[in-house]
Amino acid sequence: MYWEADHYEGDLYYSGGSDRKIIEEYPNPELLNDGSETAPSKRLTKLIVGYQKTLHGPLIAEETGIERIRKKCPRFSQWIDRMVAPFKNG
Repeated sequence: MYWEADHYEGDLYYSGGSDRKIIEEYPNPELLNDGSETAPSKRLTKLIVGYQKTLHGPLIAEETGIERIRKKCPRFSQWIDRMVAPFKNG
């Protein structure tokens, strides 16, 4: 959900930063997680004062929507497909 900068950019607690550059550099958010200090939640913590992964992550995900997330994250989408496949033919 890191690619959805517009969701938090208008927030009063948004501290600004190079989020747009990061989003352009990593069009697939799944490739963004390249280290413990550069994981998406760590980057958001630097951009949004008071960011809490377990609180804000689900809110951003809900607003973004599962279809948009699946479109941007092919590995996640494939994982969802594998999870629901047994129930489609049953």
